Amino acid sequence: MLTALLFALLHSNYGISIATLAVFLVGLVALAWWRDGLADLWAQVTAHRRTALAALSAPLLLGATFFMLTPAGLSAAGGLLGDWLAGLLPGSGEYGVWEQARRLLISEPLLLVFGVVGLAQAWRRGDRFGQWLGFAAAVALLPALAGRGRHPLDLALVALALALLAGPAVARMLASAWSDRKQADAWLLLALCLAFLFSASIALPSAINTANREDWRSLYIGVGAGTMLLAVLIWVAYGALGSWGVVARAWPLIPLLLGLIWGGGQAVALNYDRGAWRQPAVLHEMAATNVADLQASLRDLAALHGGGTREARIDLVWPERQGDPMLPMLRWQLRDFPNLRVAASVPADPAPLVITPAEEQSRLAERYSGAEFALLQRWRPVGFESAYQAVRWLLYRESRIAPERVKAILWVDRSVK
Repeated sequence: MLTALLFALLHSNYGISIATLAVFLVGLVALAWWRDGLADLWAQVTAHRRTALAALSAPLLLGATFFMLTPAGLSAAGGLLGDWLAGLLPGSGEYGVWEQARRLLISEPLLLVFGVVGLAQAWRRGDRFGQWLGFAAAVALLPALAGRGRHPLDLALVALALALLAGPAVARMLASAWSDRKQADAWLLLALCLAFLFSASIALPSAINTANREDWRSLYIGVGAGTMLLAVLIWVAYGALGSWGVVARAWPLIPLLLGLIWGGGQAVALNYDRGAWRQPAVLHEMAATNVADLQASLRDLAALHGGGTREARIDLVWPERQGDPMLPMLRWQLRDFPNLRVAASVPADPAPLVITPAEEQSRLAERYSGAEFALLQRWRPVGFESAYQAVRWLLYRESRIAPERVKAILWVDRSVK
């Protein structure tokens, strides 16, 4: 498996230096760790020389020529051998050593914590596969930190080894917690601890936010420190007055839950759609694209029907409804027009320029010509065609359902020359 991965990396366009070196070193560790089976492996290879030669040459031939579509790629691959070897030498890269370590700590805290726990358990039981995984993770981490062209993608092998180590540790912890599923005290402790930690997660970031006032920051520090202290004291108090066994079996669920929440938050944040289909709120209202067109039309028409750029008389006929943002929005857009008149219905002497809701086709149509402008778009999480669309919006706040558009009509008096 490691040999196939090594050949795939050698023939990929990805920056192969770090990943290739990591796979190569992990393979050497595997051979040294299971050296008892090395003689048997060599005997099998020598007994099946043709099969082994085909297994090594086929990836080289197909990968270098892109499945025989570019025969010249074989010679080019041979000419790149020097570049491959030079790329394995340590050197400076785009990411620093601390940046790589910090990225692993921030992105995969759950794997780090339970991977270390799993390694300790494997070492205590004498599990050679678990011990090898620990060495493999350390060896794969070395070129990712000290190699040339460092990139967070080079940490993938480290994360794979940590995941294999963390799996048995998490399984044992969940089995122990399941045995205490009828223990009400354990669930109460978990609920109280999570509530305190949630309060601290809100207060402590606010305490370091320089936009807050100094007295508020002091208050946030007190609340955050107090809730963090309570989250620890409830376990100590229950252990002293109740049972330390329940504490030992229940408290590891706290880092597991926090790690799952953190990892889920990381995945959701990285997969947020930043494009036009982003719908971040249950009620998402924003200005539509025709607002600029309305402003341009008003500027041109006002110059024709008045003494200056904004001298024309304008009637804004819009009923005031509770919770409707259109009237405040239009008043703001028309704030520079001194001859603006706001009314709930069309006045007896309408101005040369009148703005009304699109759904109200009034008596202005007899003498006025109108044009529609979409000024506001409103989106709600309704009308999903499948459960997949609803789940995708819940996770990534992305929806392909077109938002509702609120339109207005700009009327122009045809009789005014």
